[in-house]
Amino acid sequence: MGNFALNFASSRRCILLLLVSIFVQGGEGSIGVNYGTMASDLPPPAKVAHFLLESTIINRVRLFDTNPDILRAFAHTGIAVTITIPNDQIPHLTKIRSAQQWLKTNVQPHIPATNIVRILVGNEVLSTTNKLFITGLVPAMQALHNALVDASWDRQIKVSTPHSLGILSSSTPPSSGKFRQGYDIHVLKPLLTFLQSTNSPFMVNPYPYFGYSPETLDFALFRPNPGVLDGNTKMLYTNMLDAQLDAVFSAMKLVGFEDLEIVIAETGWPSQGDPAQVGVDAQSAEDYNRNLIQHVTSGYGTPLMPNRTFETFVFSLFNENLKPGPTPERNFGLFRPDMTPTYNVGVLRHTASSTTPKNSGPGPVPVLAPASPPQSRGGKLWCLPKKGADPEALQKNIDYVCGLGLNCGPIKQGGLCFMPNTVRAHAAYAMNVYFQAMGRKDSDCDFEQTGATTAVDPNTLKLRTIGVLGTWTRQHARTQFGHGLGFRILRREETMGGEWQQLLQSIILGLIFSYLLAKLIAIVISFKEDNLSLTRARAAAPAPADTNPPPLKPEPRDDQLRSADLSSAAIEAESVVAEHGSVRNESSEADSDDDWEGVESTELDELFSAATAFVAAAAVDRQKVSSDAQLKLYGLYKIATEGPCSAPQPSALKMTARAKCLIRMGNVFLGLILVNIKIRQAWQKLGAMPPEDAMEKYIDIVTELYPNWAAGLTVKSRGGEGSASGNDSNGPMGPVFSTFVYEEESEKDLKMDAIHAFAREGEVDNLLKCIESGVSVDQKDSEGRTPLHWAVDRGHLNMTELLVSKNANVNEKDNERQTALHYAVLCDREGIAEFLVKQNADTSAKDNDGNSPCDVCESNWPWFQGAKEKSH
Repeated sequence: MGNFALNFASSRRCILLLLVSIFVQGGEGSIGVNYGTMASDLPPPAKVAHFLLESTIINRVRLFDTNPDILRAFAHTGIAVTITIPNDQIPHLTKIRSAQQWLKTNVQPHIPATNIVRILVGNEVLSTTNKLFITGLVPAMQALHNALVDASWDRQIKVSTPHSLGILSSSTPPSSGKFRQGYDIHVLKPLLTFLQSTNSPFMVNPYPYFGYSPETLDFALFRPNPGVLDGNTKMLYTNMLDAQLDAVFSAMKLVGFEDLEIVIAETGWPSQGDPAQVGVDAQSAEDYNRNLIQHVTSGYGTPLMPNRTFETFVFSLFNENLKPGPTPERNFGLFRPDMTPTYNVGVLRHTASSTTPKNSGPGPVPVLAPASPPQSRGGKLWCLPKKGADPEALQKNIDYVCGLGLNCGPIKQGGLCFMPNTVRAHAAYAMNVYFQAMGRKDSDCDFEQTGATTAVDPNTLKLRTIGVLGTWTRQHARTQFGHGLGFRILRREETMGGEWQQLLQSIILGLIFSYLLAKLIAIVISFKEDNLSLTRARAAAPAPADTNPPPLKPEPRDDQLRSADLSSAAIEAESVVAEHGSVRNESSEADSDDDWEGVESTELDELFSAATAFVAAAAVDRQKVSSDAQLKLYGLYKIATEGPCSAPQPSALKMTARAKCLIRMGNVFLGLILVNIKIRQAWQKLGAMPPEDAMEKYIDIVTELYPNWAAGLTVKSRGGEGSASGNDSNGPMGPVFSTFVYEEESEKDLKMDAIHAFAREGEVDNLLKCIESGVSVDQKDSEGRTPLHWAVDRGHLNMTELLVSKNANVNEKDNERQTALHYAVLCDREGIAEFLVKQNADTSAKDNDGNSPCDVCESNWPWFQGAKEKSH
């Protein structure tokens, strides 16, 4: 009886796992594909949908837009579809009415025929560093979710957004993963809170391709390698993807969201590269994607997230011949436009690869041992290995099935169905899982003539000898399944006299299983109802107020360029706090522990906000504040809310050349004050000061100027509590200084190519690839800036030297007729300016306002004095 109980417990767990693997193929561990359309030779969407449905095991697609033709093509296929809202539409969807209208236009016409399961708000939004997009991200997600709730679609359709790994400030070792300062609390924490409350996943785009070197190629491709040890956890990493995912997990854990599901929204490897590129070929692409699929569906998880599977979208479905940039960008496809495979990763239903089983047709039914085999009830079929099948061929069957993404966790080492540990027993499990999942056609059980279907129920088969199910003993009782309809424990020694015991056992087990299944369904329904009430309660909260910004021009496709995820310069360390307060979920409890570094700083934040509001209210007393103090307050405010000075330079140049800016305190105009570049320098010269230090220094200056300013506050000051009411941190008074007029340009759609982005981010290797592929080193963006302008603007001396060595024109002018030297002197980048002058940069070149670099240079650089004297 003890053995029976043990075997029953193990069998119960196995049957539940099998049910999950068969009936929940759309859940965790599913394999999807990114369906990009930047090509001139793609097949019609209807043909693509039919191909995916009939010829592949891909059961979900991600679109980079809401193309109605594609959405109609996927109607009645059951394939799960994820749609994407372009980044430039985010600011217009922060209000519930706009979100409702968007759903009415883009979703309502296609459901329920098309299985839309997820809406992605933008793609890698934080990497754009566009504050208008970033500050609108969470409000837009909230508005869309609330609109889904109102339409009763929130159970079916979830809202999320994908991120590049540039959101991490630290990723090596993986246990030290950390979100970028400024993004962590003011954007990502509210976003994670929203995802948790709506049962939506956190989505990332990890690309080992962008982080590998020739020395780490095997590590990136999941090939055998020595591995890399995390010194903090003493865990060994044998592939780069695990390291990237665990770095994200560590960052999420640091802000309290380690239980949130992670979905891989994009990852892939190109099959063709530029000449002399190491590791960019069809074999490498096949190795990466095949190993990827096997790994994320294996159930092994990662060192920090064991026993997990990951919903994964491979990039991409097709090669896309219209994508800009180097050759690899156009060759990420699993398939060519004629729908022939670029290489074989096992996603085709009937692959002809010599290394994978071929289901070419029905094979002969094996000869079974029993004299009078009972026939299946209800026309059921099973797929089993043939008697005498070659163990090596059966192992290939196992590898093939598990590589498709079906759940093979139970027969992995340590799995609940691992014993008996024989190839035949494991193959019986795997082959039958595949057969049942694919629809139980005879051709799905051929496996290169090593398998065959049978109508004989193996659950009631009396094995007299070692037959199709292998050796069975009392010590190794084995479970076989009949498509989730029940199970019996088989033993080698059974007699006719035990028929009634077997029948009784079947009845009891069937009743117990039915009870467990009903209980499971009840739990799921209860959980969903609780979650629905939670999300509806959240939806009832008023949506965050928002402005109605002017329409933006469409920006380049989000899938054109993916960040080099592990690069230290993936995105600028720029804060994304808006001019009227941080991006927050007003109804969330996250406000109560708002901080910068994971340490409680609510009091400091409130005191700082009160100080900025006080100065705004005291604007009429501005004559009491010296220019130096005003400049210092401005710089500290910008550090506290936006981080180090790194805003795009050119629009500032327009104003500095005119030497006039309009400064406001809150909603109160201080009047027209003549200013020059010293205002930006006040911000820049503070360097990389921590935001909390900037807040404290700001408060100290305000206290020095107005000793009694905090006399009426209810927020706690550093020395104690106030007594009267203060201003709300998000109130209309706003910060001390508004953004300069030059920042308005960032709200327009800046169009740039990959080479400009690489120059801006300091990505030398990728920029070299662009140049080697034939991209002009002096190519201009929509504002006339060359890569050299961007490199100088961001202070990348090494990038500047590289571009000049590649014959970049040092005197090329942007649309304002400003040269790279203008940028260098206005940004106070002495080293770069000196280098440019040595490279014969024109110190007397005039911009549209008639100013030369000498005219706008405020610094007393000794080596520059001669040029300045000549210009005057």
